[in-house]
Amino acid sequence: MVQLTRFLVLIYLGLGGSASALDEGTDLQSAGKLARQRGVPVMVVFSARHCEYCERLQNEHVDPMLLQAEYREHLVVLRVTVDRPGDIRDFAGVAVPPDEFANRYAVQITPTVIFFDDQGRMLTKKLEGYTNPAFYGYYLDDAIAIARGKLNAKSPPAQRL
Repeated sequence: MVQLTRFLVLIYLGLGGSASALDEGTDLQSAGKLARQRGVPVMVVFSARHCEYCERLQNEHVDPMLLQAEYREHLVVLRVTVDRPGDIRDFAGVAVPPDEFANRYAVQITPTVIFFDDQGRMLTKKLEGYTNPAFYGYYLDDAIAIARGKLNAKSPPAQRL
C-alpha cells in the first residue's frame, strides 16, 4: 500500500501537481526509533504555513531529494510546521506544541533544517533560511555527510569474526 501511495504521488508530481513526498512530523519518537534501527540521522525541516521560502525549499530541494533512493535510505526526513494547531510527540514521547518544540532548538526563522540523532541531539549546525538556492544543495549534502559521519563515529566498531 505504501508503495502504491508513493507511486501515485510521483505520478501526481509528474503531472505538475503540488503534492509533497515530505511527511508532516507528528511523532518524532517513532522517527527516532526508525532512525536508530536504520543507523541514520533524522532530518527535520522546520516550516510555517504561508511561508514562501519554505515552499521553495521543499519544492526545489527536499521533494526531489526524497525521490532518490540514496537519500531515502540514508535519512529519516520530516517536516514540523511550527504554526500548525495541535501537539506533536517529541523524541522522548512527550506531547508538545510544534512551536515549543522548535523553541527548544532556538528555531527563529523558517525554513530551518536540523539533523538529529535518534534521541533528539543535534548533529550539525542549523541550516537557517533559504537565501541562496543555487548553493543550498551543497549545504544540504554537506550537512548530511557531517550528520552521518557523527553517527558512524558514535557506533561501536564492528567485531571481527
